Amino acid sequence: MKELYIGSHLSTAGGWSALLKRSHEEHGTTFAFFPRSPYGRPSKALNPSGAVAFARQLTAEHYGPLVVHAPYVYNLAGKDPDKREFAIRASPRTSDC
Repeated sequence: MKELYIGSHLSTAGGWSALLKRSHEEHGTTFAFFPRSPYGRPSKALNPSGAVAFARQLTAEHYGPLVVHAPYVYNLAGKDPDKREFAIRASPRTSDC
C-alpha cells in the first residue's frame, strides 16, 4: 500500500522552522510553498547550511515530496505586455530554486 501524504499550502514567513512548526500543528506529512514572494518581490538569499539542516529534518520526520508553487503573477498568455514580460523574466529564476 502506498503512503498517503497530507498537507496544505504554508507560508515561509518566519523561516523554515516556523513553516515546519505550522505543518506539525496541522499534523502534515508534506506541504506546498512559494520559493519566493507570490507577488514578484525579490526572494531572500538561501542559507546553504540551513537548507541542509531543513532537508535532514524533513527526512528524519518522514515528510513526503514537497510541492513548490509558482507565483500567482505568472501569466504568459495575458494581454498586458508588462505582466507577460515579468512572467518570462521570473520563470527561470523560480525553476532554479
